[in-house]
Amino acid sequence: MKKITLSLFALVCMLSFSNAQKIAYFNIAEIMDNMADVKTIQSELDSKAKEWQNLVDEKFRKLDQMYQDYVKNQDSYSGNMKKIKQDEIINTEKQAKMFRDSIFGGDGVMAKLQAEKFQPVYDTIFAVARRIGISNGYDYVIENTPDSQWIYLNPDYDITGLIRKELGIKEE
Repeated sequence: MKKITLSLFALVCMLSFSNAQKIAYFNIAEIMDNMADVKTIQSELDSKAKEWQNLVDEKFRKLDQMYQDYVKNQDSYSGNMKKIKQDEIINTEKQAKMFRDSIFGGDGVMAKLQAEKFQPVYDTIFAVARRIGISNGYDYVIENTPDSQWIYLNPDYDITGLIRKELGIKEE
């Protein structure tokens, strides 16, 4: 009886090991940090961000000037005129903040432009990772991002180098 139980246990263990799934991972940040396309895109985005930041700064400079003019001249304003000037300052500030948020907010023009520009790069990297995963018999290929919280990743299953090679990115 013990031999049968022991044999069954050994058989179950062998079957579970034969069904082990192959998992690979890659470091997308390392790949993107060395892609010429990414550097070009980032340069374009930085240039656009600087241009838009200048527009935002100009709106806040005008707001600051309005406030300083108000402080300087408030003694000469009537009660009604003070209220009008204060309302103008408040409305200008709201507009400046709304403009800034429309450009740099989470759903702003900058975020949309960044997503639009980088999507083809992501698509290319993921297509290559998928091809490598399939050709090497991996059941799963996981993207390892800087925000990932993996406790341990066995370097034997890192396919970052294979992806870099297929994309023509030279090793550092």
